[in-house]
Amino acid sequence: MTGGTDMSDLSDAILNQVVLELKEGLNGPAKERFTKLPPSHQREWARYISEAKKDETKLRRIEKMKVDLLEP
Repeated sequence: MTGGTDMSDLSDAILNQVVLELKEGLNGPAKERFTKLPPSHQREWARYISEAKKDETKLRRIEKMKVDLLEP
């Protein structure tokens, strides 16, 4: 591998930590729906958010996740 870390290969430990942080940071119906997702879907959201390089992008992705979770 040359030049940096391949963020698509995030370790399970890192993804699991992000999942825990998302569970702690969410509230209300979004938290309820996130915790009801299968673990594989929770990790996919964690990967999607973690792959962002800028904090602004991470925050945008978290907001997108909240909207998606609240859709009927």
